Amino acid sequence: MDTVAVAVASLLLVGAAGGCPALCKCFPEYLECGNLSLSLLRADMFKGADVMMVPELYLDHNSLQQLPTGVFAPLHRLRVLSINYNSLASLPVDAFTGLRALEYLHLRDNRLQTLPEEVFASQVELLYLDLRYNLLTSLGVATLSPLRRLTALVLRGNPLFCDCALKPAATWASGRDIESDGECEAPPERRGYSWDADNDCAFPWRTLALATLVIPAGCLAAVVVAALCRRKRRIPQPVYDDAWAEHHYETIPAEKRFDQPEVARYVPGPSHPSDLRAAA
Repeated sequence: MDTVAVAVASLLLVGAAGGCPALCKCFPEYLECGNLSLSLLRADMFKGADVMMVPELYLDHNSLQQLPTGVFAPLHRLRVLSINYNSLASLPVDAFTGLRALEYLHLRDNRLQTLPEEVFASQVELLYLDLRYNLLTSLGVATLSPLRRLTALVLRGNPLFCDCALKPAATWASGRDIESDGECEAPPERRGYSWDADNDCAFPWRTLALATLVIPAGCLAAVVVAALCRRKRRIPQPVYDDAWAEHHYETIPAEKRFDQPEVARYVPGPSHPSDLRAAA
C-alpha cells in the first residue's frame, strides 16, 4: 500500500469513532485491524459501542510507531491484544491502562528498546507476554512484578545484556516457574547462555562486604610497615673508630683487660665488627 493509501486508511480510522473502525473487520469474537499499513491510531477509535465488548483485537502487520495514551482503555473485556510486526520503538506508561482482563499480549517483531516500569501495572491477569525479536537489552523486575499470574515470557531474539542489572528480573521469572527463552547476547563470556542461568553476579552488597575486610587489612599492613620503617631509622648506627674501641675497652672487667691498648682494641665484643680483627 502506497503513501496515499496509508493516509486514506488513517483518515478513515480517524473518522470512524462511534462504531466499527473503518477498514477493520468487526465480529462478536474479535476485531481485525491488521494488514492495513496503519501508521497511527486515534485516541478514541475504540470507544464505539460495537467494539467495547470485543474480547480480542488484532493490529498485526501495520506500521505503527507509537500508541496513543490510553487508546485501549475502553476495551474492558479484552483478553487478547496482538500488535505484532509493527515499528513500535517505545510504549507510553499507560499504553494498556484499563485492560485488567487481558490474558495474552503479543508485541513481537517491533523495535522496543526499553519498557516503562509501570507499563503492565493493570495487567494482573496476564498469562502470556510475547516480546520476541525486539531490541531489549535489559528488563527491570519492577516492570514484571505486577504480572502475578504470568506463566510464559517470550524473549527470544532480543540482544539481552546479562549483567547484575538484568539478573533480578531473571531470578524473579525463574523463581515463579515462568517459562522463558531469553538468551544472552552480551557480555561475550555469557553469549548463548540462558538469561536466567547462574552467572555468579557480584551484587553491590557482596562487593561492599569484601571491601570492608580487605581495605582495613591493607591499611593495618601499611601502618605496621610504616612503623617498622620508622623504628629502623631510629636505630643508631655504630661508628667503628678509635673512640669506639677505647670505650669498648673500658667496659671490659679489669681482670680481663690487657695491658696493651692495641691488643684490647681487638677484643671481640657483642657488636664488634669482624673486619677489625686484623693481624697485629
